[in-house]
Amino acid sequence: MKRASLTVEAALIIPMCVMIIIVLIYTVFVMHDRAYVYMEIGKIAEESRKCGNTVKCNAQEYEEKAEAALEKRCLNHLFVCNMEGIRVKYGSMNITVNAKLKCSIKMFDDFNIESRYYIADYSNIIRGIKIAEK
Repeated sequence: MKRASLTVEAALIIPMCVMIIIVLIYTVFVMHDRAYVYMEIGKIAEESRKCGNTVKCNAQEYEEKAEAALEKRCLNHLFVCNMEGIRVKYGSMNITVNAKLKCSIKMFDDFNIESRYYIADYSNIIRGIKIAEK
């Protein structure tokens, strides 16, 4: 009687333990993907600050290059998520980078990652004030 009880318990507990381990491993991969995307978004935003320090900056062209660079960097480094909806928006005093992560499991689906960096160059504001005064 004891052996049959042990068999039934093992038939229930072992699959449950294996499933918990698989979910934990998947969660670690999702966390890796999110951290990697956050890191790359930060790099893109830092690189985009250079555009704010130049007088002749085509913001739309720079946004497109930054979006392509972010997609290329993340293409081979994400394990379980895919990136969709990459958007870099360059404003007069800030840079906003958005990315959307899609995972195959609904529990981890639809992470919207947004980073906003402020440009410490106040020359744009001064130019705007001078134009407004005229």
